[in-house]
Amino acid sequence: MLRTQIRSFHAVAKLESFTLASRELHVGQPTLTTQIKTLEERYNIELFRRRGRGVELTTAGLDLFEITSKIAIHEREIGLLMSSYKGLTAGELKIAAVSPYHVVDILSVFQMKYPNINVSVTLGNSQDTLDKVLQAKADIGIFAWEEEAPKVILEPYKTHNVQVIVNKDHPFYYRESISIQELANQKFILREHGSTTRGAFEVATNFARVKIKTYIEIGSREGVWQAVRRGLGIGIVADSEFISHPDLKQVAFNDVSITTRYFLSYLADRKKSHIIRAFSDASKEAKTLE
Repeated sequence: MLRTQIRSFHAVAKLESFTLASRELHVGQPTLTTQIKTLEERYNIELFRRRGRGVELTTAGLDLFEITSKIAIHEREIGLLMSSYKGLTAGELKIAAVSPYHVVDILSVFQMKYPNINVSVTLGNSQDTLDKVLQAKADIGIFAWEEEAPKVILEPYKTHNVQVIVNKDHPFYYRESISIQELANQKFILREHGSTTRGAFEVATNFARVKIKTYIEIGSREGVWQAVRRGLGIGIVADSEFISHPDLKQVAFNDVSITTRYFLSYLADRKKSHIIRAFSDASKEAKTLE
């Protein structure tokens, strides 16, 4: 009975909804509610607070969810381990990444070798991606990072240059390169805080004592791309993520080197996972095919 209650708790915590959890588990919502209530009463704790149509975890709920997430991972690992002896012929791989660019490169190799593995990909900034790995919402993260990360292994993947992108009506459009000092008082379209590209750029401008004016902040690289294309300001981008367009141009720096390092990341206690090792090997092969 306790195992069923824990399974029900995990589904509600993961989906933040009793309704969605009941659908996923194929049980009635009253039954699910009773299971959670019984679990709370058994230990005299509160696991959820109701919030509109959804729920949010209490401190006790957050601590329990961290453990149940690991249980869910280990259950999947059991299935993958058994499948691995037949060549990874079944299973699921969840990937979180900052850009589809790197994911597609690796998946082109991975899926040729393991066509029956179901892969899902979610996109976000580097902090979001790391959080998904730490919270066991993703098996593997692919992101840019410049610091040590707790509880995870970081495997170096690629390094890219950060450059300015400008609209065809901007004076920089006709330049091959610029100095970082020329950025003073430009109107910038920047990603949100948590973007490693933005972080690396701000470190460089602070070191050079160049004052940057954030004109618009947008939470996606596609949004930055569209705003720059429409002439609302200039932006920054890792050279690998630039989307070519006749109205846009990348402009390099001639006096500084601003780079972002990209990593594959996964929880340290999953370093022996067959499917993670297979994806890591695919990433190394993808690099050799460039």
